[in-house]
Amino acid sequence: MIATTSGGPRDFVWHDRDGYLVDPNPGSISWGCKKLCENFEHAKWMGKRAKEKALSEFNWSEIARQTERVYSEQLCLHGAPIWRSRTSGCPLATQLLLPHKDDLGVLVDSPFLLRGLSLLKMIRLITTSLGTSALLTWMGSEFGHLEPIDMPRPANQFSSYKARISYDSADNKALRYKHLQMFDMFVNVMAMALQWFMHPTGPILVQDNDRKLIAFERASCLFVFNFHPTESCQDYSITSSDRPFPSDLMCVLDTSEERFGGSAAPQTRINASSGTVKASLAPRTAVVLAPAAAASALKKFGNLQITKIDDYVDSMC
Repeated sequence: MIATTSGGPRDFVWHDRDGYLVDPNPGSISWGCKKLCENFEHAKWMGKRAKEKALSEFNWSEIARQTERVYSEQLCLHGAPIWRSRTSGCPLATQLLLPHKDDLGVLVDSPFLLRGLSLLKMIRLITTSLGTSALLTWMGSEFGHLEPIDMPRPANQFSSYKARISYDSADNKALRYKHLQMFDMFVNVMAMALQWFMHPTGPILVQDNDRKLIAFERASCLFVFNFHPTESCQDYSITSSDRPFPSDLMCVLDTSEERFGGSAAPQTRINASSGTVKASLAPRTAVVLAPAAAASALKKFGNLQITKIDDYVDSMC
């Protein structure tokens, strides 16, 4: 390959490696042709390198990546993790709660905020209990930190301003962040005490797309989720695939409890007689059921015995 130093070729041709760079005049071009003819083996080696470079650096995937990099630099996002989301870099709580951040007071009755809180708890529970052997919690997700996270990087002059987490939000008794933090603690302690991660996920017992219900087993526990936004499920029958449920199943976790920011009067009812569970759940509610023996093991964890959310806040401060 012979290319002139005029224009683009000088940016991608490595002289004497991919070809010869020459000046845009007859004498220099003839010199390049002479160099090619002097050593055909070297010329073939440079041609092979040039072909590999063309295939690797001038394909559409690479062109798209470089174009994306240019846009990222113009938006001051170069060096940040790439997220394929309209709200890139945002915690889930940002998408669910940020539009309603002024309604986070415990005395504010906002249906949109309560919906977001319910979904956050249910998603937290289902990701912890379904198909995972470990769980990594990002800073602030345990209490619903709302602001997008931007870690220090060259493009923001290594500023930590947008990477700061407002941990004191969960200590404010007047705000609902405290409910999410308490719920996160319950899920973590129960996962450890009931050894969810030590057992493979059992079969999916219910996957009712119309009613937005899902139920599955793991360890000795039964997990039931009602994701429907408006409709309760009443006496929904759940049968195990290989053995009857124990008759002493009891509810050890209910996302709609008041201490987790739910209703003061949960609608959850469980009947485990005759080896079949009949569950009644309010919309956007999930429960964890465990045999009495397993449930009794939870009594040794003092935090799980706290029934008033403000007592939990006091214990953490």
